[in-house]
Amino acid sequence: MTVVMLEQDDRRCVFSVCGHAPRMAGMDGNPLCAAVSILCQTLRQTIQQSGECAEYAEAVGDGQTYCVFTGGGCQVNGAVGTVLTGFMLLQSKYPDKIAVLIK
Repeated sequence: MTVVMLEQDDRRCVFSVCGHAPRMAGMDGNPLCAAVSILCQTLRQTIQQSGECAEYAEAVGDGQTYCVFTGGGCQVNGAVGTVLTGFMLLQSKYPDKIAVLIK
């Protein structure tokens, strides 16, 4: 199972994704895994290119993405909301394969 977690307060945002989506029966490739990867890369790229965050740190590995950032303006906040919507849509379609936790 893939677990997506977003923890946000007045000062910082922590975004993490852990795990691989299991292979789906009768499908070539894995559309859930591909969608998760695209959403993660979109958020990382937007944060890095925006120049809006006072601090940014990340760790990315096989089946894991972890980002912590402070600050962020309209572009970063918009990207967080959009990517989170994407994850929520994936969770509604594949509830036994992905969990989204918001703290």
